[in-house]
Amino acid sequence: MELPKRKRIVNPAAIKAARKKFCQNCGAYNEEGWHVHHIKTKGSGGDDVAENLVTLCPACHTKVHSGELSIENIITKDLPGVEELVQIFANYKEQEEASKWEQAAALVILYTGLKMNIKSISSEVGLSPAMIREMIRTFTAFPDESTRVLELSFYHHRLASKTPDPVYWINLAADNGWSTRQMSDEIKKSGCITEKAKRDSSMSKAEKALRMVNEILEEESEASDWLYGELQKFFMEEIAKVS
Repeated sequence: MELPKRKRIVNPAAIKAARKKFCQNCGAYNEEGWHVHHIKTKGSGGDDVAENLVTLCPACHTKVHSGELSIENIITKDLPGVEELVQIFANYKEQEEASKWEQAAALVILYTGLKMNIKSISSEVGLSPAMIREMIRTFTAFPDESTRVLELSFYHHRLASKTPDPVYWINLAADNGWSTRQMSDEIKKSGCITEKAKRDSSMSKAEKALRMVNEILEEESEASDWLYGELQKFFMEEIAKVS
C-alpha cells in the first residue's frame, strides 16, 4: 500500500514575514527587502516555514542556485534592525561623551592636584599636550554638571571654554541649535577668544610643527636632507640678525 504524499505547507504570510532588508549571507541592505529562498526546495517538498526560509540578495541567490555557494555556509542569524542599531549608536555616543568628562576630570587632578606638568601627563596617558590643555580648560570652565548642556557635545563645550563667558556661549549654542562648525564661526566673528585660548592654540600649532619636523628628519630621505639644510640656513640667518 502506497502512503499518500505529504502536502507541502504553503504560507505566503510566512514568506512575507521572512523577507528581511538585508542579505543573510553578505549583509547587503535593501529597503524593499531581498529574495526569500527555500533551504529545502519547494520541488522537494520544502515548506513555507521560518526554519526553511532565508533572505538573499540577487547575487547570493544566484550563487546558491548555481552551486557556487553552499546553503550550509549561509549566516542565518538575524541582524539588528535600523532602529535598534541607531539606539545602540546613541547609547555608545552618550557613554563616550560621559567618559570625556571623566577623563577631563582625571587630567585636572593630575595637573592641579598632583602638580604633574603637561608633558609628563602626555607620556602617561597617551594624549597630545594640546588635547590635554583643551580638556583641562574645558573641565575648568564647566566643573559642575549643572553648567553643562547635556544635549551638546564635549566639543561644543571645548569651543565655549575658549571664550570669557563659557556658560553664555554654550547656552547660546543650545538655543540656536548650532553645530560645532557654526558655533566656531560665531565665536570667531565675535572675537570673543581669551588670551589663554590663543596661547594654547599657538602652542598646539608649534607642537604639531615640531612633530612633523621630527618625523621628516627621522626618515633620512631627500626631503629630510632638504629640511635639515633649510633649518640650518634659517638659524644661521637668525644668529646673524642678533649679532
